[in-house]
Amino acid sequence: MKNLTSLFVGSVFAQDVREQILSALEVDACMKVVGLGTFHRDGKLHTFLNSYDKLFGTKLLKRFGNFAINEVPKSSLYALKWPRIRESLLSRVPRRMLKGSRGDRMGYALDNYAAKLVTSNCKFVVAREDAAELTFTMAKSLGIPTVYDQPTPHHSTAKRLMQIESLEFPSCSDFVADEFEWDDSRTARKTREAKLADQIVVASKFTKESLVHAGLDASRINVIPYGCNAVVGSCDKSNLGKPIVLYVGNISLRKGIPRLLRVWKRINAARSATLRLVGKMTLPRKFLEDYVGQFEHFPWVPRSELVRHYSESSFFVFPVVADGFGLVINEALSHGLPVVASSNNGANGFITHNQHGLIYPHGSDEDLAACLETMLGSTKLVSEFAAETRSLASQWQWSHYREKYKRMIENSIALGMGSER
Repeated sequence: MKNLTSLFVGSVFAQDVREQILSALEVDACMKVVGLGTFHRDGKLHTFLNSYDKLFGTKLLKRFGNFAINEVPKSSLYALKWPRIRESLLSRVPRRMLKGSRGDRMGYALDNYAAKLVTSNCKFVVAREDAAELTFTMAKSLGIPTVYDQPTPHHSTAKRLMQIESLEFPSCSDFVADEFEWDDSRTARKTREAKLADQIVVASKFTKESLVHAGLDASRINVIPYGCNAVVGSCDKSNLGKPIVLYVGNISLRKGIPRLLRVWKRINAARSATLRLVGKMTLPRKFLEDYVGQFEHFPWVPRSELVRHYSESSFFVFPVVADGFGLVINEALSHGLPVVASSNNGANGFITHNQHGLIYPHGSDEDLAACLETMLGSTKLVSEFAAETRSLASQWQWSHYREKYKRMIENSIALGMGSER
């Protein structure tokens, strides 16, 4: 085999994607990375943004940090900038006048470009959801093993759960966004992508179950939970004063915040505790009028300030309707925060109920209320859970994630080479 060069296709390089790239690099040091709107940290654009921030006091590098990459040499990075620029210019055009969703169009552009880089010398191809069909089709025609990274639950499960939640909270449902997310052409493309994959990587038991329910072979699905950062903070929660219950992320229907607010108000928790929501608020003002005084809201904050919110809080709540994992769970664990989470995310199967926190069946207000009251009613229990969360976080770091991801790729190559090449 000569000059084997693997291919990694992704858009935004969040921490989980960077760890996947580092794992894949250990398998093939010549790997090419294709990104959308991406730029290298040693390149001119990074230098310009850095200089601009220093001159005008802006925070462009922080805002676009997930597009900057240095895990591979500049010569191995294929960065598509025009599709993202084009979509930014079209952002003010009404969605109904454009064909498909913004993410769908950009994913297709990324996939179309990456497919042209697949050659018979490739050792394996890794591609993320929404940007894999053409790339995988080319790879399969050449007998190259394909690995599909699916960060979200299967669309049929997510749609069913969101329809139920929309009926429960109709004023919070974004019908325009839903129209594009569940568009038949988009979901059909996702289905074809998954069928083309030799191996599928998911981060949670919940996502795997949703794929199996949709008819995909369970033996092809690898569950690798996201890793935790270095453990910080204290497990002693007795000196924090009035308990603060923390949520970090988009404040939306899909994240389960309307249900959380309804339960929080019903049990009158604001009387003795503070519910702190950190993230972008997307719930309508009319809905929030019924919950004035029930919570405090902080918009997007830099990571340095986010650390303060974790350190001030007693425990973390994650009431999502449907989520592939939720990296904020790991952030909470790394800060010694027990987690109260619904069953529809990465907490289920990763943390242990009544050891690292509490897991309740999504949709049950009674069970959510019971979990919140249990945690708010016992500082001793919260501290015991906190000690266990720190232990779990130290036992499953990003290094453990990378090693398991690497073994999965190696197994995929071995199976692919034996049957196809």
